[in-house]
Amino acid sequence: RAEASVALFGGNPVIAPGRITSWPAAKRKHLKALGVVVDSGRYHRVNHPVVTDLERCLTNWAGNWTTRAVGSGTAAIHVELDYFKDRGNLVVTAALNWPGAVGPISISGLQPRFVDVDLTLAGIDEDAAANTMEPDVAAVLVTHLFGNNILAPRTRAAARVLGARI
Repeated sequence: RAEASVALFGGNPVIAPGRITSWPAAKRKHLKALGVVVDSGRYHRVNHPVVTDLERCLTNWAGNWTTRAVGSGTAAIHVELDYFKDRGNLVVTAALNWPGAVGPISISGLQPRFVDVDLTLAGIDEDAAANTMEPDVAAVLVTHLFGNNILAPRTRAAARVLGARI
């Protein structure tokens, strides 16, 4: 059997060049403009009376927890980090992650602290996350990649001791 090599290392590409259009990703030079949008609070809701009423109803239903209607998981992460960014400078998250989950960390002015991955679930390694807790951790971002539900009870317990949010 002949050895195969991926395209990156000289093998034949499976996808023809030019078939995929690069997505315009934000760069450091865009951070100030992105910060203005994030601080405005208008990137994740339309401030329409229907949305405001929905949020009020959800707040009442949830026992007066603050609720926010958002259009995507990425917007939800922005909102979450806005609430907790004053608790510390770090966000613990898995090294195997989605850019839409990790991007809001930097945009919020926080720093990701990447930890190892549990290969059985493709999610954050609980022991690695729990052992990374320190007073400067504002939050733990647990992403559920590939439909795997990551419960992380040991990580939650370690985060609660320091007042970090998960």
